[in-house]
Amino acid sequence: MIDRDRFQFIAHALNGTGGFQPKSTSDSFLLKYPRESQEKFARRNEHPLFLLDLLMACDRFAGYLSINPPARVFSQSALKDVANDMDGQGNDQDVFWTNFTIQAKARGIMFVLVDMDKEDDSERRTFPYCQLIMPEHVTRCVLGSDGRIDLIRFEATKLIEDEDKEVEWEFTREDWKLLDEDRLVIEQGQHTLGVCPVLAFSESGQFPKEGAFAQIADLSYDLFNRQSEKLEIFRSVTFPFLSYHIPTEMTGNTDTITNAAKELGVSNMLIHYGSPPQYIAPPNAPLESYEREIDYLRRRIDEVGLKVEGSQSQESGVALQMRFQALNSSLSKWAERVEDFEKQVWEMIKLWLGISNDTDPEIRWERSFVLADVAVEMSILQQMQASAMPDTIIQEQMKRIVSVQFGGLDQERLDEILSQIDEEKHDRDPDG
Repeated sequence: MIDRDRFQFIAHALNGTGGFQPKSTSDSFLLKYPRESQEKFARRNEHPLFLLDLLMACDRFAGYLSINPPARVFSQSALKDVANDMDGQGNDQDVFWTNFTIQAKARGIMFVLVDMDKEDDSERRTFPYCQLIMPEHVTRCVLGSDGRIDLIRFEATKLIEDEDKEVEWEFTREDWKLLDEDRLVIEQGQHTLGVCPVLAFSESGQFPKEGAFAQIADLSYDLFNRQSEKLEIFRSVTFPFLSYHIPTEMTGNTDTITNAAKELGVSNMLIHYGSPPQYIAPPNAPLESYEREIDYLRRRIDEVGLKVEGSQSQESGVALQMRFQALNSSLSKWAERVEDFEKQVWEMIKLWLGISNDTDPEIRWERSFVLADVAVEMSILQQMQASAMPDTIIQEQMKRIVSVQFGGLDQERLDEILSQIDEEKHDRDPDG
């Protein structure tokens, strides 16, 4: 059973929508703290500060993958047509799979519908297209004993009689249906695929388990509240009142004094008689506590999001290397999963096109990632040289540095640069 509310919350955190951009206090993700008046709570909801940490983490992860883009070889023109317009909106396969990575990495699961336009469509597309189906839109999903989908139903919007209407699509291994808001059949038809055209992806291999990055949504929720409460503390103590003491014999002159203050641009003057009232400035401890909590949440978000850029100077080289190793491992596992899933998508496309070639297309996602901190790797190289380690080991470290620094180059150019390291060694020591 898919927890739609949970995945909807993750989607809000990814896009900065819903309660992170409240239209009223009733739909806000900000929490009203004890003894807070409704007026103050409403003011806090007018301009809430929410940062798209989950989106930035997923976008950064997808960017790391693009350093070594997948290799794809097509031999048939029909498959090339699909690759050049993967989603029917003009986006090619690289754009489609980058968007897939961002959306699926945030949630941990994702669905892809591989469909063809109906034969009676006047603007019928002659080759299949792929559409992402978000798990928060899925109202029912039944898996068969083979792990494939037997039946799936999901919400969508469709233009019917020049009006956008809420509908549900239903796909099985034999047919499809279009249902209205009362789940009455509007359209239906058969397909001859023998399998459901909707494929399910799971980052962990367990369905429908959310992914590791989903924790960022919860951390962002806490950070969203802490930042708002901290801002309220600043607002409460930053702006002082002008206090004016009026002697008892001048009781009748308050209007004159007030008007004079307004001419000076002062609108919050406090007028009092006798002993003056006082404001006691709150201690710094609450504010410092908030700052520590916010700093902790930011560190946790960076840790869960596998962020390695802009690391703290006090972080040891060993700790930084471990973070890079965790990132490289995560990228490798993701590439393995998505490569397998992309092959399933292409098999579905070939079913629609009636293509039986088992080897077309050839799909290969890079599994070896060598992301690292160049400064740390250079320091290791210098230590190796100072320790008079064998030239073979030093050469391998040089190649690692080149691979990290120039990982964005195409493989042929990178191989050419790496080969020069071996040539330099041969020039220095021709006898080997």
